[in-house]
Amino acid sequence: MAMKANQPIVTKEVNDITEAMVSGVITGPCRPPYMCDFVWNVEAMMGNSAGVPGKTLASEPTTFNVKETGVINPPVNILPEDNKSFSLEQAKGAIRFTWKPVDPQQSGPIKYRLRVWQLMQGQTGQMAMKANQPIVTKDVNDLTEAMVSGVITGPCKPPYMCDFIWDVQAFDKSGHPVGNNEGTSEPTTFKVQNNIDTQIDSLKVGCCTDGKQSIYIKVKNNLASNVNIVAIKYKINGAGAAIPLAVSPSLVQMIPGNGSQVFTATVDCITNATFLKFLVDAEDVTDPDNKETEVANDTLHCACDACSDKNIKFNIQPPNNIVINGNNTLTLNQPITITTTPPKLVKSIKAELVYFEFVPESEDCLPCNKDSKTFGNFDNGTLANTTGLGGGTHSLLWNFSPPKNFSGGGNTAAITITIPPTVKCCDATIRWCIRYVVTFEDCTVCNKLVCYEKKKEGCAKGNPNPNGQK
Repeated sequence: MAMKANQPIVTKEVNDITEAMVSGVITGPCRPPYMCDFVWNVEAMMGNSAGVPGKTLASEPTTFNVKETGVINPPVNILPEDNKSFSLEQAKGAIRFTWKPVDPQQSGPIKYRLRVWQLMQGQTGQMAMKANQPIVTKDVNDLTEAMVSGVITGPCKPPYMCDFIWDVQAFDKSGHPVGNNEGTSEPTTFKVQNNIDTQIDSLKVGCCTDGKQSIYIKVKNNLASNVNIVAIKYKINGAGAAIPLAVSPSLVQMIPGNGSQVFTATVDCITNATFLKFLVDAEDVTDPDNKETEVANDTLHCACDACSDKNIKFNIQPPNNIVINGNNTLTLNQPITITTTPPKLVKSIKAELVYFEFVPESEDCLPCNKDSKTFGNFDNGTLANTTGLGGGTHSLLWNFSPPKNFSGGGNTAAITITIPPTVKCCDATIRWCIRYVVTFEDCTVCNKLVCYEKKKEGCAKGNPNPNGQK
């Protein structure tokens, strides 16, 4: 290679002589034992008596080197070569370190000590060797190689914190260094470079709608090389076997270097989930054995899920027996049936009067009391087979101890609401809404809003009252 690629450092011609004296062979790059190997040959150029060039013959090349007399050279690192890059899978196995022995060869046993340091963030190799403890220290006797496992330490997360530096030191049987530079080789660096660096850039799981939950996953490729996304799976509440997710676009999907890809999917509503753990499997396009799995969780913030129609059914139908009592109250008997999946007992029910409207046929129908604060309130309230009524003018609360089963029916809430008095025979329309807030024994809170309307008829049509009014 040198004879083809380099210019000769010496070119000398002699006539009819088979020897030559040459000076200046030691050039600038030659620093024993480095850059001091040479190769030479001779070419014979033959011609005729008239000086016409003829055939040229070349000798076989011969090598020689230059050494410092009386100097013992330290070991020389061979493998891993300087700036060697290992894949993550390679580094997880055993790494082979080799070196040249001290030169010239010494009589008697020589112990070689291999040391490997890990560079922390911001450190150079020399800084790491001075400040850090070696992560590997291994002694071998009269050998010039060692196999080392466990180079991948906790801080190493390719491509971060995965640079290393190593050297070898030679000792005689008395423990004294052998060779100049304290018998220590020039240090050599290597690194662990995963060709995959993906991340789950964003993740969203939608609330349950029409029996389905939507899933959005954006995966980013942080390296310049292409990567394949080969599988996306999820675990319910982070436990159990991973469930394959059918995504769009379908897999396998290649993400170009420094690019990203959005995947979407839908799954049947998961009633027992508080969070979902997603696992995205990626592999190197050129080396399928080089794999990586990214993990991310999404906590489900869907308060409505626990009270969805799929899980809880409120059978609260507007009652037929709404009665206007005299001239200033109405009473309704509201049947309540609550079924849940899975079954739950009810800890309490709260009724909140959130809307009230009284529309008379004429303003003259309210001759005395026009203060809205004095009507549109709960007057009292009972719930069949229960005790513990309490609350204010716009709310009623029933506590059940022990918690009560409302799935079998037969539970009726009797509620009285105040209304304004009207002039005799005046018609009016009454509208109101009650929110029923149910607290289950597991502290799930769900609610149902029910709105009502009742006509108040002052006199039977066609039948005049004693004052001649209809």
